[in-house]
Amino acid sequence: MLNQTIEFLPIVLLGSPVEVIAYKAAISAVWGMHIHSNINLQSGNLQKIINGPEMHRWHHSTGKGRNRNFATKFAFWDWIFGTAYLPDYKPGEYGLKTYFPAHYFMQTIYAFRSFGRSKKELEQ
Repeated sequence: MLNQTIEFLPIVLLGSPVEVIAYKAAISAVWGMHIHSNINLQSGNLQKIINGPEMHRWHHSTGKGRNRNFATKFAFWDWIFGTAYLPDYKPGEYGLKTYFPAHYFMQTIYAFRSFGRSKKELEQ
């Protein structure tokens, strides 16, 4: 929600026509499917500017690239802030290393959990 708000808010506040908002939404949806696809795309130096599946898949890995490559469209942000990771091979494993609920309803509820330390942790 935060990412999309940041992307759409200026467009809306600048009074863009509804068509522009619809085009932006379509591009975002297609781009999201593209970077999450499992295709062997080798875009070379273009990965320094525009994010693609070969770079974004590391964001979802459980290995060395975990918690890297946060950009969704413009990879240059990761290169600028030092969060880029792009070796010349695919990750061996994807997923989470921590607890995550198995069922849809519990996953939705889990998104609203407290991120602060629990009372029990503070007492120890």
